[in-house]
Amino acid sequence: MSFVKTTALVEGVSDSTVLRFALEQWATAQGFSEHCS
Repeated sequence: MSFVKTTALVEGVSDSTVLRFALEQWATAQGFSEHCS
C-alpha cells in the first residue's frame, strides 16, 4: 500500500484514486468483481 501511495504521490494522483485502485486490485485478487469497469 505504501509503495502504491508513494508512486501515486510522484504521479500526482489523489488518495481517493489510490484507495480505489488498491480496493479493485484486492477485489480482483480475492476473485470478486464488485466493480464492473
